[in-house]
Amino acid sequence: MSERTGAATHPAWADRGWYLVTQFRQSPAERWEQALRMAQAHAGYVQILDEQRQTVHRNLFRRGDADRCLGLLELVGEWQGTELFLCGDPVTPAELRAELRCFCEERQALGCNPSSGSVPLFIGCPRSGVGLWITTAEPWYLHATQRGGAFEVHKGALQRQLERRLAGYRRCPNLDLKAAEAIVGRLPDTITPGADRRWSLRGALGAAGGVLQPASASAYYDFLVEHLYS
Repeated sequence: MSERTGAATHPAWADRGWYLVTQFRQSPAERWEQALRMAQAHAGYVQILDEQRQTVHRNLFRRGDADRCLGLLELVGEWQGTELFLCGDPVTPAELRAELRCFCEERQALGCNPSSGSVPLFIGCPRSGVGLWITTAEPWYLHATQRGGAFEVHKGALQRQLERRLAGYRRCPNLDLKAAEAIVGRLPDTITPGADRRWSLRGALGAAGGVLQPASASAYYDFLVEHLYS
């Protein structure tokens, strides 16, 4: 199945979640035997023949296999003939390495919890800097602009900020940019502290420099659940 954009035809892969296929061939590299043992030890390993009847060592890695995937990639990533396919699309080791290292080595320290079942700390990824929790340094509502007694939420600007800050991490197993964009889309267009008691204003209503803030942590959480998850 494919989708047509202009004159070009692009594959429209079924969404099977994050997965990576690695393929490499025999190499004179010093750590060839180590790489082969590592590949064969994984449940997603198969050995196939290419068009030239050369042996290809193929692995299928899922999100939970990212640590093993990174270990193998560190060995075979620079070898001639190594191929990677992320969710069906070709990708180079250089394009993927930073995301895998972040996921495997830094996600706990960053507080990356998109699958926790609770409201995540940040929209999309901690590297976006745009927080959902009031304890974050840059909660999304601080991007709203005061117009009289209401605050306008600039969703387009938020979307562009997410795209810009997360461009280098869009292949991370934990990052779902479409889901992040959907969260921004479900935010309100305006917030009026005088009409919605879940919000308050630090400073005079209608005065320049007023700061929008939740009336309380519990009221704010109820607001998020209503707009994002109901």
